[in-house]
Amino acid sequence: MNIRVSTISDIEVRLLREYDNGHSINLKIGIDVRVTLAKMSRLNPDDFFWGIELKPEKAELAAMRLDRIHSQNCIVSTGEAKSLLSRLTMKHIVDRVHIYFPTPDNGIIYMRERGLPVRERLLNSSFMRVLENIVRPGGELRVLTDVEEYNVDFEELIDLDIWWVQEWSGYPCGQKHIEYVGTPREKRTREHKKPVFANIFRKLV
Repeated sequence: MNIRVSTISDIEVRLLREYDNGHSINLKIGIDVRVTLAKMSRLNPDDFFWGIELKPEKAELAAMRLDRIHSQNCIVSTGEAKSLLSRLTMKHIVDRVHIYFPTPDNGIIYMRERGLPVRERLLNSSFMRVLENIVRPGGELRVLTDVEEYNVDFEELIDLDIWWVQEWSGYPCGQKHIEYVGTPREKRTREHKKPVFANIFRKLV
């Protein structure tokens, strides 16, 4: 199976096939240091995963790891998430969106406070409108961050007429019982005794 898929037409062919076969479709935005997506793929063989990563080198590392475990339920695309997702013609097809420790981290906040140029936050109002188009009613948006400012801003961004706030519930990612997901970033944050802010929003309509 070809894990590296970048054209919208090829992505939609694969998503439609999995949807028609009754598989839950998971969208993972950002591929940290390439381990979490592979664990999710291996531990949830009846689900399908689409990972999107902005940096080509990180996307390729993720694809190589998936190749090594002979993953049959995952594809990886390189590109800017909002641009890729806004070009999908398929609506309400994704069951879960996983966004773990998105930018900005503390380093980016430091740059912004000093007037230095920084990349736009992933989670903003225009990106939320894109997610509203692709997540099915009853689907989930799962977000972790260790930046309190980002968490507060994000909670204010959520349209509560569209999303319902619910308590965190685990999804198999190879995490330990005290962890939300168990990404390397989460482990480092916990080691430094810092808080991790966990959110699940379920789409109502």
